[in-house]
Amino acid sequence: MVLLAVVVPGLSRAATPVAEHGVIDLRGTDFARIGSVDLAGDWGIVLGSDSSRAFAWTVDSYLQQPGSWNDAYPGTGNAVMVLRVLLPESAPPLALAIPDINSAWRLHVDGVLVRSLGELGLDAGSEVPVLERVLVPLPLGRPFVDLVFEISNHHHSEGGITRAVRIGQAEVLALEAERLTALPLAAFGALLMITLMALAFYAGGKRSAAFLVFALFTALVAARTFAAAQLYVLIGHEMRADLWSLPVAYATLFVFPGIYFVFLRELLPDEAPRSLAWGGYGLSAVMVAVALFTPSAFYSGFHDLFMLLNLAAPVVGVGLSAWAIIRRRLGASWLMAGSLVLSVALANDILHYARIINSTDLVSVGFAAFASCYFAALALRMFHAERSASERLATLNHDLEGLVAARTASLAEALEVAERASKAKSEFLAVMSHEIRTPLHGWAGLTELLAQTQLDDQQRKYVRLLRRTAEQLSRLIGNILELAGMETGRVRLEPQPLRLDELTEEMAALVRGQAGDRGQGFAMHCAADLPAGMMADEGAVLQVLRTLLDRLGTASGDLLLGVSAPLPHLVVTLSGPARDDVESAGDSDIGQALCRNLVEAMGGELSIRRQDNHVEAWLRLPLSEALPPEPRRQDQPRHVRVLLADDVELNRLVLRGFLSTTGWSVDEAADGRQAVAMVEAGRYDLIVLDLRMPVMDGFAAARAIRQWAHETGNKAPPLVALSAGAAAADRQQAEAAGFTIFLAKPIGPDALVASLSALLPATSLPPPPSPPSGLEGLMPAFLAEMDKDAVLLQELQAGDRFVLIDHVHAMRGKCGMFGENLLFDLLSQLEQDIPAASQQEISAQVVAAVERVSQLRQYQ
Repeated sequence: MVLLAVVVPGLSRAATPVAEHGVIDLRGTDFARIGSVDLAGDWGIVLGSDSSRAFAWTVDSYLQQPGSWNDAYPGTGNAVMVLRVLLPESAPPLALAIPDINSAWRLHVDGVLVRSLGELGLDAGSEVPVLERVLVPLPLGRPFVDLVFEISNHHHSEGGITRAVRIGQAEVLALEAERLTALPLAAFGALLMITLMALAFYAGGKRSAAFLVFALFTALVAARTFAAAQLYVLIGHEMRADLWSLPVAYATLFVFPGIYFVFLRELLPDEAPRSLAWGGYGLSAVMVAVALFTPSAFYSGFHDLFMLLNLAAPVVGVGLSAWAIIRRRLGASWLMAGSLVLSVALANDILHYARIINSTDLVSVGFAAFASCYFAALALRMFHAERSASERLATLNHDLEGLVAARTASLAEALEVAERASKAKSEFLAVMSHEIRTPLHGWAGLTELLAQTQLDDQQRKYVRLLRRTAEQLSRLIGNILELAGMETGRVRLEPQPLRLDELTEEMAALVRGQAGDRGQGFAMHCAADLPAGMMADEGAVLQVLRTLLDRLGTASGDLLLGVSAPLPHLVVTLSGPARDDVESAGDSDIGQALCRNLVEAMGGELSIRRQDNHVEAWLRLPLSEALPPEPRRQDQPRHVRVLLADDVELNRLVLRGFLSTTGWSVDEAADGRQAVAMVEAGRYDLIVLDLRMPVMDGFAAARAIRQWAHETGNKAPPLVALSAGAAAADRQQAEAAGFTIFLAKPIGPDALVASLSALLPATSLPPPPSPPSGLEGLMPAFLAEMDKDAVLLQELQAGDRFVLIDHVHAMRGKCGMFGENLLFDLLSQLEQDIPAASQQEISAQVVAAVERVSQLRQYQ
């Protein structure tokens, strides 16, 4: 619509006065009504640079204006054109609007030079042409004015005033000039904005060559608009036509066909044939070469031909775009709209320069519209490509998630299979450990018991060999099981604060014991600056030492043990005679692998060196000092009642034999249910349970005992797990079931007694009863009677208080008879307090009396 508003008015104009023989009569013109008129018609012309004849009105001929003098004279050269303008008597202030003439010129009004543009010259070297529209005010109160134009044209193919000079009110002409500038200025701004947007898209990550080429094209068109539309006037500068205006305007226009077909091939590769694109490239190359390498007076003569060729490009584009629209190509509608607008603009300029219509230059507007439409098509294609890429990415992501889910499920299934296999392996190891360690425990235990009998030297030697074989076999089995656990990643260390002197004594006892068994000497060097306590897993340290001891032979010599603490490490050295078969002993090799795994888990280093039948081992562990715990008790408490529960009679026999030297009372149970029943019926200071027993296993028995103690308010005695299954899972289950400690079979008598003694309270028992002379033999019956009375006392404490008083009184009498003074005092106080005491106070005194009854069993 904008283009039609500009083009259509130029197709027909109202009749205006026309100059004849160098005079135009405007005396009847109402300038207040019509604003301005063209000074068209016959102007006088004087060829050459001599203007004196023109001032004397001696002209060579008359020439129709506006128009070039090429029809009658050569296009390049010098001439003077004259016109007399007859003005109305009461004319308002008038001015002349001089168009952009292709030459340098000077204007004289009534013989006075009023304006010049550029520098006149006799050839192209001396002439300086400048393209610029100029507004020149006319003097007031004149009946006529004489206009004399001196023109020098050596840079353009067309000479003369090719566009009409207009006369009218100054305000009207200024508004017309602004109108002529408004459209190119808007086009220039649009082209700059599109150029920056294209560069932003290219620099912002859309590294498509189309954006870069398009940005260069719009920048060139913006430069042409700036030059051809004379926008430089707005910033107060003049531009030489021969250096800037003409080359920029023509070269940019001529390069268009090639770039246009680049755009077509980019957006419509299937519709725009390659041969057509190459034709456009060749045409642009020829036209640009002509514009750059020939004088402007030459190439400007091909303006009309080149404009027709430029018009052919968007016309072809309209047809290709229509075909693309039919084929539903993305962006084809935008490309067709831009091509249509550009075609109309180029056709307007062709008609305008041919002076068929009188309109303005619309090429800049057409290029701006085309650039806007093409950029919209390019952006639309980019957004569509990104959306398609996002959809493909979403699809790939969905597929990848499916693959990951399937892979995860596969891995989870594989992990489950591996865990089942690991669990099966652990269960197999646990069963094998239990099945092998159980008879081994009996073998080792009976050997220990046999060693305590009266033996001659030969028998003692046999027993010693049996014991050593049992120890080696036990270590071998233990090492195999532990190493198997480590290979599955189950190296569990339990570092705890320990006394370094006790750890040193334990290590010395191991080395000293082996040296004594083999008839070897023993020496130890312990540094004086050892810290009091440290954090370590004592079992792991001793396990390493046992493995190192196994590499020592039986040859004569001394076993040397050294312990030092050069901070921040604990260093243990062991040396002695080497075993002859150490290189092939499977026990040693397995033990050494286990040993190295343990040392690495503790963050330490191990070095073993053999030289000349002598072995030296060097162990370095990180030393983390800690507050030392209380010393272990060295004495064995007396009057201890122990319950042993094991389904294997041989194991019970061995354990009873181990504890026989302590003077403790030992009761036996063949399964877990029997053990629970015995605990509920009597009082025990220690309960030792095998974990795998028929009817009720040790885990269930431990939970039942803990539950019974909680429900009855009794204090549960320490529970000891003693099992041939030494796997980590057994230890964890034992801890969860409520066991106090875990001991693995086989175990020696000293280790068993020491472990059990550590669980007993360190406080000494109150004095035992003192029965009168003659009643000592009845003490077992008295203790049994007290056990029954204690159970009944617990049952009666919450019932009828008179019945409770009678029962307490009877118990008190028995205690007095057998000299049990402590229980007698407790029952006397209870009997006295029952009538007025609260139930809570009665219960507290009953608990104290029952506790004293349990102590009486330890004196048995």
